[in-house]
Amino acid sequence: MNSFDTGMSLPRFLQFIDLAYLVEGTRLTNEQFDKMMLEAADDDRKRNINATRQNIMRSIFISSFSILEQNLDEIVQMKSKAAPVDIKPNDLKDRGIQRSITYATKVLNIEVDPNGWTHKLIS
Repeated sequence: MNSFDTGMSLPRFLQFIDLAYLVEGTRLTNEQFDKMMLEAADDDRKRNINATRQNIMRSIFISSFSILEQNLDEIVQMKSKAAPVDIKPNDLKDRGIQRSITYATKVLNIEVDPNGWTHKLIS
């Protein structure tokens, strides 16, 4: 398989920095909530802390998923421009990560293992 230039654009590079901040922020947030749980005097306070933690973790998950989705889409879009096919990723009915995986496997003939994420999208 021929390699292709994925030239990391500045916005994509900044997304990876954002992802690193999310990871570090998650760690610090968990540490802070653990301390708050130890100091919480009653069950209502503990429930409020846990509810807040769940909301923050949900937001972190959605942000991380969005970064992954955008980067997979950008890579597949770049690969489709270099491929000698008339079908573009936007022509598929799937959306998001599933569209990128479907396009890579069915149109570009790239093996993708979404269960283990050991794929050769860039080679």
